[in-house]
Amino acid sequence: MNEKVVETSTKIKIISLLFILLFLSYFIIAKNNLDIDKSEFIIEGIVFILAFNTFIISLDFKIKFISLGIGLMAFSFLNDVIDEINLALPNWLVGLQDVIFEEVFQGLAIIMITYGFYKAIEEKESFVKEMKDLAFNDYLTSLPNRRSIKEKLSLFIKEASNSSKKLGILFVDLDEFKIINDTFGHNIGDDLLKKASIRLRNVIRTKDIVARLGGDEFVIVLHDVIEYGEVECIANRIIEKFKEAFILNGIHIHTSCSIGISVFPENGGDLDTLFKNADIAMYKAKENGKNNFEIYDESMNDLSIRKLQIAEGLRIALEKEEFYLTYQPKVDILTKRITGLEALLRWNHPTFGLLYPNEFIQIAEETGIIKEIDLHVLGLVCKQLKNWINSGLEPVNIAINISAQLFNEKTFIERVESILENNEIDTSFISMEITETTAMENKDYALRILNQLKKHNIQIHLDDFGTGYSSLCYLKTFPVDVLKIDKLFIDGIVKDKKDESIITSLINMAKSLGIKVVSEGVETIQQLKFLEENKCDEYQGFLFSKPVPIEEIEARLKYSRENIKTIMSF
Repeated sequence: MNEKVVETSTKIKIISLLFILLFLSYFIIAKNNLDIDKSEFIIEGIVFILAFNTFIISLDFKIKFISLGIGLMAFSFLNDVIDEINLALPNWLVGLQDVIFEEVFQGLAIIMITYGFYKAIEEKESFVKEMKDLAFNDYLTSLPNRRSIKEKLSLFIKEASNSSKKLGILFVDLDEFKIINDTFGHNIGDDLLKKASIRLRNVIRTKDIVARLGGDEFVIVLHDVIEYGEVECIANRIIEKFKEAFILNGIHIHTSCSIGISVFPENGGDLDTLFKNADIAMYKAKENGKNNFEIYDESMNDLSIRKLQIAEGLRIALEKEEFYLTYQPKVDILTKRITGLEALLRWNHPTFGLLYPNEFIQIAEETGIIKEIDLHVLGLVCKQLKNWINSGLEPVNIAINISAQLFNEKTFIERVESILENNEIDTSFISMEITETTAMENKDYALRILNQLKKHNIQIHLDDFGTGYSSLCYLKTFPVDVLKIDKLFIDGIVKDKKDESIITSLINMAKSLGIKVVSEGVETIQQLKFLEENKCDEYQGFLFSKPVPIEEIEARLKYSRENIKTIMSF
């Protein structure tokens, strides 16, 4: 039963009981012919009951001074009821009783009720102010929120329309915030947002405004801008400021930001258009490598339309089988033999022609269709392995990339098992590559899923290692077969001693744990020689081969299964 209904029912019972007692007392008094004014007794009894009822009701409002005042008043009225009975009490006690219950109690009651109403009004004003703050300010950073900044920007637009000055709108988005949040937890993520908001406030001018739109997105409104250079200067200052590490709970964390800029009136004459165009520019900054800013121009609209067409075409592409695979070989550094392949997706778009993953994978992740695409790739790889077996060609291991969305889906294992059973292939020829960030999102879940994959003889490759925030101890815990060193570090060979030291350390650590090491993005002889000297197991990259169609892979495998030494000579 509803709690409110129970409380109301209890109150009714109490009031009813008091009325019964009042009238029962009246009949006893009447029967015994006691010398009292019966009508006064009933009236004062009813007044007491009403006062007591008011006291009970006041408790719900939780204003203690009003409740105490009404309670004292109710006791005073109860004393009046008792007075009517004419109890045989000494005169001095009757006088004291009248002073206490009529003068003191009633006086205190009036004071408390008056003070209670004053406090109630004060608390209401405080509550209204608090509600207003919540309505117009972000609860976490105390910055103005989306609603507040929109109201202020609308006023600024009206003011700027009557002058020759401009307004600058900067959309600021923290890069890789989700990774930090998932790795270190929401408390660290919240602290990062608070400290980021402080940095933004310290960078802008006193007349400018910074607000939090939500998540890791902020907006800055630059007032009284005369030329574009002012906006660019502040954007550069923000990017430079974010190069400094954030110290959160004793942890040094680096995060950059991407900034999109629109300017009034050139990039829009109203709030919604300016926001939309700044958002478009911000995503363009992310596409261009993050940690930079972009000023909106009309050509970006064409890119937005293109992105929309790509998003709408993804599901159709699955249905019409417009996706196909190319394969990049992995090569043993010592024997120069092809040891495996990485399957890489391509899209033969009916309008745009050949599309590479960097043009559609992020969109697929945003729309959620990436899970279906991953499973489609697994199906294509299974069919290719089966074709090799049927044609008498010995298969090589093929690695496929698994997105975080699919990996973290509850039915992931069941859906993988279904595809494997339908194709009836030797699963030891399949590897699954997951990023270290994916593995770290939920460590217990990841360990359980990886162990289940290993039961199917599927190899586990940890991709992009060293680019996230993972703990090295999980290499010992997770059943990893291959550690892939990211191209980011390979590019530093010969150029950066720190990158070389990191690579050497990763190779030695992996080997001590019995994990094979594959280096990605090898493009020069110097890089390969460094890796060979430091006993890296395998590599892949344009130095040996770019991703190529399956026909070329088959030709290479058929050419010499035993003696292939690679096209290059040393």
